[in-house]
Amino acid sequence: MTSAFGKLIPVNAEQTQLRINLQKSLDKLNDNDTKSVAFNEIKLMINKYNTNDDAKIFITYLSNYNQSFSSSAKEYQVLLIGYLARELQFNILDFSDKSQLAANKNITRIVNSLFNFMKENHVPIQKACSLTFLEIFDNCLNKENNEQVINSIINPIFNNISNFVVSEACSICISDLFSHFKLTGHLKLLDEVAPKLFNYFTVSLTVIC
Repeated sequence: MTSAFGKLIPVNAEQTQLRINLQKSLDKLNDNDTKSVAFNEIKLMINKYNTNDDAKIFITYLSNYNQSFSSSAKEYQVLLIGYLARELQFNILDFSDKSQLAANKNITRIVNSLFNFMKENHVPIQKACSLTFLEIFDNCLNKENNEQVINSIINPIFNNISNFVVSEACSICISDLFSHFKLTGHLKLLDEVAPKLFNYFTVSLTVIC
């Protein structure tokens, strides 16, 4: 492969094969007869290819919202994003992004893709998105850094919750996250984000009245 400046760019044959295999499995994910096989194939790929460079490939392919896919294929795709977060953990982050407070670039890419899936009026997809947010919180964020958590997952949800298309899914995500914060003892974080929920309902009631 040659760059725009005429210099040779080393091609990682293993990553090239990963891209090929990943695309093949994603295609099978949209077929009812092969989706379970494809789901397990991709999980095995995630287990095998777990470097930071591999994470970028998985994020690119798994975050690609294909409107022509069936609802069950989209649900499986979102669950695989959650599985990626669980297995790769901090390795999923963009290491070139040194910000300690803002959302990491790779997390932002994943979260933005989830809102595309949340537009589907399909409860299993919405619940899969909620589970994926929980996986991101549990495995990919510094849970002691409340500001980073809020900027990474809480603010994006509240910024979209007024959008009628995704409001139901956002509500499910917020409910599950708040319950999880309480269950796992992150009470300071819960106290910090609770006013956002109060403000949302205050605005909503004002609009209704």
